[in-house]
Amino acid sequence: EPDHPQFGKLITCHNPAHLAKRISALGTLTQASPADASIRLSDLKPLDSNKAMFEAARELLRDPHGWLYVYGPPGNGKTLVLKALCNPLALQGFEPVVYLRFTHLVNLMRDAYTERQKSGPLEGLGYVERFDRLKRIPVLALDEVDKARATQLGEEFRFEFLDERYQQAINRESITLFASNSPPTDFPA
Repeated sequence: EPDHPQFGKLITCHNPAHLAKRISALGTLTQASPADASIRLSDLKPLDSNKAMFEAARELLRDPHGWLYVYGPPGNGKTLVLKALCNPLALQGFEPVVYLRFTHLVNLMRDAYTERQKSGPLEGLGYVERFDRLKRIPVLALDEVDKARATQLGEEFRFEFLDERYQQAINRESITLFASNSPPTDFPA
């Protein structure tokens, strides 16, 4: 109805069945699969060894802003927790929500110099434009942040990009989720 207060306004669809379509619309930018859209934190069973990780994830959902860094040995559920956080954050209106392995993010930036990416959301964009577009993603889930090879480009990008995301987190402008086998103290300052 034209006189309805929401007439003509965009409204986020909260139907969980449509999350898979949103994920596929992100194309090559996200590494989440349509099947990942069904993962919920409430479906996962915490173990004694990862209860703190689950509590931190629940806290982020209660007050969605900032950074969450989860770490531990392989098989403790880090990747599942990251993916399970993406879905409710998307339903809360944080769009887009992008899940990537950190090595893929670095490769997306490296491709700006080699022009290998001929299609997708970053097609034809140089380094600065890609950096700007990626830093503005409202929710970015970065898996395996300890696996990227330490190249000069990778280290410079990691520092600059994470500093930008940190500044946004302080201002409650973005959410960055991390998963790693290593504690954050293992990374150079």
